[in-house]
Amino acid sequence: MKKNRFLSIIFLAIFCTGALYYHFRQSQSNDIHLENKALQDVFTGAEKVHPKLGSPPRYDIYQAHPDNPEVLTAVAFNTYDLTPEIKGYAGPIKLLAVISPEGTIRDIRVLKHSETPAYVFTLDDFISQFKGKNIAGSFRLGKDIDGITRATMTSEAVARSVDKSAKKIGRQALKLDVGDPSGDQPKTLSYIHIILPLLLFMAAVCGVLGRNIFLRWLALLAGFIYLGLIKSTMVSVVQLVNIGMLKFPDFVTNPLWYCLVVLTLLSLMILGMVYCGSICPFAGVQEVLFHLGRKLKWKELKFSHEVTQRARYVKFGVLFVVLAASFMIGNSSAANIEAFLILFAAHASQAGWAFVVFILVLSVFHFRFWCKFLCPIGAFNGLLADKSIYKIHFGPECGGCGVCDKVCPVGAIQMVDDKPLIDYPECILCNQCVEKCPKEVLFFKKSFHKSAQQRGSTEQDTLTKHD
Repeated sequence: MKKNRFLSIIFLAIFCTGALYYHFRQSQSNDIHLENKALQDVFTGAEKVHPKLGSPPRYDIYQAHPDNPEVLTAVAFNTYDLTPEIKGYAGPIKLLAVISPEGTIRDIRVLKHSETPAYVFTLDDFISQFKGKNIAGSFRLGKDIDGITRATMTSEAVARSVDKSAKKIGRQALKLDVGDPSGDQPKTLSYIHIILPLLLFMAAVCGVLGRNIFLRWLALLAGFIYLGLIKSTMVSVVQLVNIGMLKFPDFVTNPLWYCLVVLTLLSLMILGMVYCGSICPFAGVQEVLFHLGRKLKWKELKFSHEVTQRARYVKFGVLFVVLAASFMIGNSSAANIEAFLILFAAHASQAGWAFVVFILVLSVFHFRFWCKFLCPIGAFNGLLADKSIYKIHFGPECGGCGVCDKVCPVGAIQMVDDKPLIDYPECILCNQCVEKCPKEVLFFKKSFHKSAQQRGSTEQDTLTKHD
């Protein structure tokens, strides 16, 4: 459809322009501005901050003394300058640390990070634990430092970065005997976080192609438990923003990030919305709530086809605004509106929790309310799904009975001149239309992308067909 092509052009324009703007701003500035601002907040006018210099690079802070023109009172440094190899979940975490000549951490401030905002809601509280500690001690997560709930990778990266950089400053700049960093062991690749996502996507794809409802629900349950409850890691517009900013996590410490991105993109380009339809933890929660509402015989909230079609544009507006705002401010904090991040991160303001509860209540009465009308990453996935290699098509035996239109839970099928047309960016591959078709004429086949709405005919390149 022309509307999908138009939306794709708008997305590319905003994404490319925003990314170029972000990188242009980055090329014109550096961390010095952020460091100076943090130093002004930490130190009063009675202390003099010398320019950044030395090896390792640092700021020497002096205070006037009656018996000595200048007495060193502290050393400040950017942890990233000393430990660039340590990354958080989504990329480097830059902190300004201030240490006294005796080796006590006086203050620590966040300069810049790429972590998912919903998961580091309490980052400032977390780093405040380091204040008052001596750098000669240990900074082991879970023993010496309490980590951020559901943000273990971020917590670990901060603890290791502070520990390693502070000890380096202590030895080389302050000439202190501080020992070696605690627990600074080489990280090894966790293959389980490569194997499990592969199995999860395989189950989802088999459920779609095999028209197996049990496999689909099994994949949704596994996605809820593994991606939602255990890892709190989902496909999000945050990843899209970080890709545009060229902020990538370390593969060894975070292979799941890469697996999710690659497998989602591949499935979108081949079949369509496999992740959204059969894996997304929040989608599974919404479906369970909706079916619970039907079991309790609560009245379903229905909208006309015209209202539904217009309301769907809202999620594209959300996507475009989030992208533009993120590139403008230079981080992904604008993406904190994604309801599933708030729910599974379990960190939010009162307004954030109220928003999530509102969405979940609506999901009891309307099938996948968030997915249909508000989800920004779902909007992006839909644009890619529109160009997928294989799509659901209707055979020539289709009599235009309209059953598929009636049973489609997301309203992706519309009858036009007694012919069913699928709006593929909205199709979640739930197979309801395929299962309920009285003539069994729906099947997957290669698409030549003539439009986003598909009406096919049976050909020899059928991928799967009902016997």
